[in-house]
Amino acid sequence: MVLNTVGARITMVFAAIMTVGLILLVSFYAKTQQDQIIEQNEQSMIKVTESVSEGLQAVMLGGYADIAKTYAANLQNVPGIIDFRILRTDGLEAFLDNKTIEHVNERKDEELFDPRDDETERKILPADHAELRLAVSEEKTSFFYSEDENEQRILTFITPIINKKDCYDCHGSKPAVRGVLKLTTSLAAVDEEISLARVNAYKISVVFIVIIIVLTAYMIRHTVVNPIRKITQAMHLVSSGHLEQKVPEFSGQEFKTMAKSFNLMSSELQTTYNGLREEHDKITTLIHSTNEGMVITDHYGRIVLTNPAVEIILGKSSEEIILGGFLHLVDDPEIIRKQINRTGKSHEATEFAYGDLTLHIMASTITNALNEPIGTAALIRDVTKEVQLTRELEHMSTIDGLSNLFNRRYLDNKLSAELVRSNRYKTDLSIFLFDVDHFKKFNDEHGHDQGDRVLISLANTVKKTIREIDVACRYGGEEFLVILPETDQEGARIIAERVREEIEKMAVDGLNVTVSIGVSSSHKGEVTDFLQMIQAADKALYIAKDNGRNNVVCAEE
Repeated sequence: MVLNTVGARITMVFAAIMTVGLILLVSFYAKTQQDQIIEQNEQSMIKVTESVSEGLQAVMLGGYADIAKTYAANLQNVPGIIDFRILRTDGLEAFLDNKTIEHVNERKDEELFDPRDDETERKILPADHAELRLAVSEEKTSFFYSEDENEQRILTFITPIINKKDCYDCHGSKPAVRGVLKLTTSLAAVDEEISLARVNAYKISVVFIVIIIVLTAYMIRHTVVNPIRKITQAMHLVSSGHLEQKVPEFSGQEFKTMAKSFNLMSSELQTTYNGLREEHDKITTLIHSTNEGMVITDHYGRIVLTNPAVEIILGKSSEEIILGGFLHLVDDPEIIRKQINRTGKSHEATEFAYGDLTLHIMASTITNALNEPIGTAALIRDVTKEVQLTRELEHMSTIDGLSNLFNRRYLDNKLSAELVRSNRYKTDLSIFLFDVDHFKKFNDEHGHDQGDRVLISLANTVKKTIREIDVACRYGGEEFLVILPETDQEGARIIAERVREEIEKMAVDGLNVTVSIGVSSSHKGEVTDFLQMIQAADKALYIAKDNGRNNVVCAEE
């Protein structure tokens, strides 16, 4: 079982809990066993010491006090007994001096016991030893634990030798305790028994832990892990696109509910996916069939979508577009940057030249419901033909088809605008109006085609003669008008005279052409209506005709 699986983790946790519980239980059991063993040992040794005490008193009462010392020495050879001594109540070892012998002989007034030749004093326990004082004062056995020089645990018993009535004859009725027995035993056997009990308890606990872990792992595997594994496998398949996955409804209520929820989710996902797939196909068809180029980026500015139209328009492959980046779709990155930064009503398409093409581009930042940027998009259109058509239409709406000069409509608008500017800034503005002398004769004698050729040649001569700032227009029929910005009446007359002279030099199919010209001026704001200037120039034109034609006449100031 893999350690990072749910089953393994549950098993490990359960096993850890059971292990801790068993360890605590075994520790409690071992402690109880230890306490029982120690207590049994203490009780047994208490009985031993009391038996020894009774035996010693029997010896003493039998009149064999001399062999009491030998009796005590022999007890030290008993297995388990490390030390056995008979002590007085002050902690001195008995049978080493003549105090008791002298006391008994004095009391009996005869030499019942022979004094010892060699006397000595051996302090075994201090007089204030707690257990010694307890045994003497309470007249019962006391004991204490300690360690020997080898750091092995030992148990020492101190049993009082009670001064019984049978002893009064030799020792008197005082004190109540004549002495104590000090018996020290080794606890090696007891400790070995305790250790063995503890080891056996731990062995049993290990066996139980192994059994519990195996049973737990088996149960978890069949009741938890297998259902989770099946659901997980189904989830992996769903995540890889196999939305038709179903899992069996397991016996457990929780897993049964989980299986039902998963199957319902899978079914709904499949329905949603099918719907999204249909919409995706529609959008893909739309994107790939449109003639407008589309480029979309993600949140990090990486291009994630292009369509064939943008490759055709920009003359780049999809890989080149993606590699170049969004800001470098066109030659000037600033065009894209300005588009992205535009907002509101001012966000309109930018028109720019791209090689031989004229393109419109609309770019913007895409945001989510929280107004956070999630990408950018650009829409690029090839408007070359549209622009050309628009220009042609504008040309047709402002240019006279025959003379290729501006037409009457353009003339009115231009002259009105120039007059407004002249009046505002108090600058000069002049015009001159002219027509072809005896033009009817050209049409009548040579045909209308010849008349048209005369007008075309005249228009070309005028355009070559006037200045760049001047505007030549066909006023109507064989009449023409030239607008001269920032030019006073005298300057206009000079230009008009030059035009007249150039036309006079002109020959059209061997025919000579002359014109009569009328000049008028705004006089720095004195005229407020451009029609007044035209009327003034028209009057001057008729005066020029009355004067014999082929001349220039200025309107009266």
